Amino acid sequence: MAADEKAAFEEGPKPRTSIAEVRAYSGMGVLLVPTARAVGYSLSALRASLGDGGSGTPPVVQLRPPLVPARRSGRQRLAHGASRGIGNRVRMSQALEGRQIMAHSFSNLLTHVIFSTRGRQPFLTPDLRPDLLAYMGGIVRKLRGKTIESSAPLDHVHCLLSLPATLSVAEALRVLKANSSLWVHETRRLPAFAWQTGYGAFSVSQSNVPAVLKYIRGQDQHHRRISFQEELITLLKRHGLSYDERYLWE
Repeated sequence: MAADEKAAFEEGPKPRTSIAEVRAYSGMGVLLVPTARAVGYSLSALRASLGDGGSGTPPVVQLRPPLVPARRSGRQRLAHGASRGIGNRVRMSQALEGRQIMAHSFSNLLTHVIFSTRGRQPFLTPDLRPDLLAYMGGIVRKLRGKTIESSAPLDHVHCLLSLPATLSVAEALRVLKANSSLWVHETRRLPAFAWQTGYGAFSVSQSNVPAVLKYIRGQDQHHRRISFQEELITLLKRHGLSYDERYLWE
C-alpha cells in the first residue's frame, strides 16, 4: 500500500463495525479499507487476523469513504410545495462504486387518487381551483412524478398520477396534501382550509387510462347526480376494498 493510502487508513474516522463484517468482506477476496478502518485495527493487525500474512491474505483496496447523511442545517420548503426536508427523504438510490444501476428497468405506475377537504367543506371554488391544481401539479413534478389529469369539484380532488418506483403512494400524498394546504393558507388567507386525513388510491392499467380520464374530466356533471360519499363508496366496492364507514370520512 502506498504511504498516502496507509496514512488515510490510519487517520480516517472510525464508525462502529464488527470484525465479523470485515471477515465477511475478506471472504470475497477483497478487504475494503473503509471497513477495515471501522473496527479501529491497524493494517498489520488486520492482515494477521484475516490471513497468514502471506500470499493468501486478501488484497486491500482503497475505496471512497461511505456516504454520510447530510447534516440538516435548517429545513427549507422546496419550490412548488415539496415538503420540508423532502430532499433527504425522497431521492434516487446511488449505485455502489464498481457497480452499475440495473439496465432496462422500466415502470408505469399509474394511480387514480381521490381525497376531500376536511368535513367536505366547499372550499374548492372556481377562483381557487385552477391555481390550486396547478400548484399541486408542481409538487408532483418535484417528486419526479407527473399529473396526467386532475379535477376538483367543490369538496374533493381527483388526480391521475404517474409516480416513480422509488416513491410510495402514501408518501406522495402526504407531501401533496401538506404542502398544497400550506400554500392555500399563505396565499389565500383561508386558515380553516384542510384536507381530510385519509385518501383513496386505485391502480390504473394503461389500457384503462382513457376511461379514467373521461371519468375525471366529467366530475362536474357526475356530481349533479351523486355525492362524494356515494362516489367513494362505489369506488371502494368496485376495487374490492373493505371499509368501516365510521372512520371513512376523517
